[in-house]
Formats: sequence, C-alpha cells, structure tokens
Amino acid sequence: MDIHAALGNRLSRHTPPAALAAANDTADARLLAAWREYRRLSLLCEDENLDKRLWEKYSDQADA
Repeated sequence: MDIHAALGNRLSRHTPPAALAAANDTADARLLAAWREYRRLSLLCEDENLDKRLWEKYSDQADA
C-alpha cells in the first residue's frame, strides 16, 4: 500500500471530515506558496545567468 494512502486512511478514521478539508486547504495553500517562491527564485536565477551571458558577450566585443 502507498504510504500516502495508508496515512490518508489512518487520518480519515480519526479526524472529522471538516478538519481534514481544512488541513488539505492549508497544505494546498502552503504548497502553492512554496511553488510560487520556487518559480520566483528560478526566474531570478535565469535572469542572472542571462545577464552574465550578455555581459560576457558584449564585454568581449568591447575589448576587441
């Protein structure tokens, strides 16, 4: 059995449905916030790499 399924079964037996729904909403919100932060940071890294490549390209041309 999948560990997530086992955990879900265990939680559903001992937790009222409203509490499970609230926990799922909270977890979804945290996951979404983490994903947005990851995308923001990855875009910053991509921009930084692009800036570095452009700097190398144009600084080489300026030296020539």
